[in-house]
Amino acid sequence: MLEIIVFIIIIMAVVQSSKKKNTRRQAPPFTARPQRPSGSFSSRPAQPSKPLVSGARQKKQKKNASGRKAEGASPVQASGGQSAETRTFIEPTRPYQPARNAGERYEEWMSVPEGKRVCHCGYCGADNLIPKHSDPKNYTCYFCREEL
Repeated sequence: MLEIIVFIIIIMAVVQSSKKKNTRRQAPPFTARPQRPSGSFSSRPAQPSKPLVSGARQKKQKKNASGRKAEGASPVQASGGQSAETRTFIEPTRPYQPARNAGERYEEWMSVPEGKRVCHCGYCGADNLIPKHSDPKNYTCYFCREEL
């Protein structure tokens, strides 16, 4: 009788621990920070005070800062050291559209359709299908988008 009671207690403990694990898995691994409206600059936290710098050094720092802003951030610095939560991703304003004058894909095992001819790309060496009586300079490679 005592063995049955111990067995039931062990089963209840296992069930409760598995329920706790399931609730932990359902919670997100990080808490998302609330997004501020982009126009609210007044709610920005105060920046720490900077040490006083001599006049010549201050001018150099201003020149360097303006030069850095013009160059933009390098992609290596932007991605390195930042966690996935703090990185910002820019959505494209318009979807990718292939070039209108790109040749069509051609593989060696395919037959050449009527009204088309095979043109060899000088850059990547791929074969492209273009209209029969057209100038290849007006078309780009299907694979590398270089001029045929």
